[in-house]
Amino acid sequence: MMMGGSTLRLGKVFGVEIRLDYSWFFIFFLITWSLAGHYFPTAHAGWSTGAYWAVGALTSVLFFGSVLAHELAHSTVAGALGIRVRDITLYIFGGAASMEREPKRARDDFMIAVVGPLTSLVLAAVFAVTWWLSTDRIDTLHAMTGWLAWINLALGVFNLLPGFPLDGGRAFRAAIWGATGDRQRATVIAGASGQLVATVLIFWGIWQIFTGNWASGIWIAFIGWFLRGAAIDSVQAQALEKLLAGHTVREVMMTDCPQVARTMTLDVVVDQLLLTSGHHCLPVVDDGHVVGVITAAAHHRNPAQAVGRNARRGGDGSGRRYAAGWS
Repeated sequence: MMMGGSTLRLGKVFGVEIRLDYSWFFIFFLITWSLAGHYFPTAHAGWSTGAYWAVGALTSVLFFGSVLAHELAHSTVAGALGIRVRDITLYIFGGAASMEREPKRARDDFMIAVVGPLTSLVLAAVFAVTWWLSTDRIDTLHAMTGWLAWINLALGVFNLLPGFPLDGGRAFRAAIWGATGDRQRATVIAGASGQLVATVLIFWGIWQIFTGNWASGIWIAFIGWFLRGAAIDSVQAQALEKLLAGHTVREVMMTDCPQVARTMTLDVVVDQLLLTSGHHCLPVVDDGHVVGVITAAAHHRNPAQAVGRNARRGGDGSGRRYAAGWS
């Protein structure tokens, strides 16, 4: 297990890196506590306290294994269609597969989207059969598989809701995309549907709170709030993509930016170039070739060093990149 940024890297499955967001630990404990402290003691009386917690923890692990299987199904189909999946991250709301690019065809988008919920429904059926076969035989197995069958069924059905960015919303977008041939328009429509679904969840959660089921109500409202934000972000990203499509870097780049020699000292660069030019980032040039960049933030970090030492890799000599901006 390796730590990287805000996630833990667990390893690779089928060539896809698996990451664990720190928020996962919160939901893992919450589910384990709910199962061991409430669900299993109510549905299966007579176990020891240790047994309740052990079965609760194992059930939580199997649940997140089901979420991982859901995401691996997405990545497997995406890989078969020529789209590489960089990593899968498990976090507080489930999981997310990070693809290197969006599908170029509506059919591919639809196939990648629907395979996740279908996998959850298949797992629900497998756990349900196991639950039925273990009746009056292995009580702990019966308890675990019964809950896992229900939760995978709920996961599959929930993800089929036609609200972007849920899998059902992506499938809905793919259907509109295939019918209209306009991916941006399809995203806007699916995003609006996602906001509607999220709003319904928020009000449903509030209603649950006022009827006394405050724990589930808060959770449902929180999920709705999260989905609403994700739907809005997706629509805005598509609008930005449409706005920038067809334009090149040449249209917005600066051609009058002063150049810095790598042998210049930072005080000269700041006083004579950064402050007077109004630019926060300048190219460092050696023999006509750009060898790095220097930013205003470098002056605060190490004002005595020469640009040549700091700008070879656009960093401060320790492998870090300079932060742009002046404060």
